[in-house]
Amino acid sequence: MTTIYLAVLVVYVLGFAGMYFYSLKRDVVCGLERNPREAFMLALFWPPLLAILVLHILVENIILCMRRRGG
Repeated sequence: MTTIYLAVLVVYVLGFAGMYFYSLKRDVVCGLERNPREAFMLALFWPPLLAILVLHILVENIILCMRRRGG
């Protein structure tokens, strides 16, 4: 296992733990019932969700820039 793969694995595991506990905390803060299954699913799929969000922001910024230029 190379250093890059190990670093990616560490980032994924830390992101998984962070998203899991963040989701459980938000359930409590919002007055909802704690849902560990939903928190697990969110934590499991956080990289694709983050990629979709970043892509959406980039496309939105490109459209906004094109409108400003009149193109």
